[in-house]
Amino acid sequence: MKRDLAEKFINNNCTKEEAEQVLNWLSTPEGQGYLEKKIEDDISLLQDKRIRALVPEAKSEQIWTEVKNSLGYGDKYQQANRKKHGLHWRSVAAVVVILTSAMFYVWSQSSSAPEPEPEPIHYAAGENEQRVITLGDGSEIRLNSNSEIWISGTFGEPVREVRLNGEAFFEVVHDEDRPFLIHTPNASVKDLGTAFNVKAFPGDDNVQVAVTEGKVTLWSEQQTEEEAAELNPGQFGFLSLTDHSIEIDEFKNNNYLSWMNGRMEFDDMPLREVSKQLNRIYGVSFEYANRQLEDLVLSADFERDSLDKALEVIALTLEIDYRMQGDVVQWQAKN
Repeated sequence: MKRDLAEKFINNNCTKEEAEQVLNWLSTPEGQGYLEKKIEDDISLLQDKRIRALVPEAKSEQIWTEVKNSLGYGDKYQQANRKKHGLHWRSVAAVVVILTSAMFYVWSQSSSAPEPEPEPIHYAAGENEQRVITLGDGSEIRLNSNSEIWISGTFGEPVREVRLNGEAFFEVVHDEDRPFLIHTPNASVKDLGTAFNVKAFPGDDNVQVAVTEGKVTLWSEQQTEEEAAELNPGQFGFLSLTDHSIEIDEFKNNNYLSWMNGRMEFDDMPLREVSKQLNRIYGVSFEYANRQLEDLVLSADFERDSLDKALEVIALTLEIDYRMQGDVVQWQAKN
């Protein structure tokens, strides 16, 4: 029972009455024997190299000096001398307090929570705006309108990771030891080459990747990297988010990369896809007077300018009309 109270006393977890009982007991031969055993155990723990390594050197030396001085042995402390000298219980209690404090310090240092990872760095491009971002490794990202990207706070340690919402063209400095990964809400792309375009806007039912140099791999969140499709230069990957299938085809630069040179180029593109691109650039939504209009195919090449000019060129080319109310455009058949 006394030993249980002594443990509570050392841990500063007893009442005033219990503390008085412990102090009285510590003055007895049994109590002093208990404290001597406690000191032996604590000193053995402090002598453990793995534990002492956790305590800063200056703090460690200070603890040892206080322990030896409290015992009255100084630098000539030996196990044999320890039995020769009598230990007054107050001195022993002081030593226990010192050692207990040291153990708490060691525990707090070894069990402290790791530092949180740095926050990702965020970049965004607004309506009818583009942005070029140069990363620390020399890689370059060109962000399309209404797109945003987050660069991992631990970029390059050991993986170079970014997260994309929207569309961006990547020119990556290849490094076999530090893969470059692009995560989108529903898919991932891994660089195995140098230059490629990734298109993954929120709300789309697909992710599109076009490779101009080198090669990349593409897989959905429902797949593993081992199931990824590999895309080579001149190839276009179309990942369906409905059934997670990936189609690979040859691509035409003007349909997928014209946004980078300030032009709008469409080659046999359905009007519904053209309208999606206009929505991302100008922030307007589109309606159709009838469903047949959605499937009209557009081939056109014009400078990226105002929304009015784009609508006029498209309507003239497809021989249709449009009406605009606020930020809503309705395509209509020509009367």
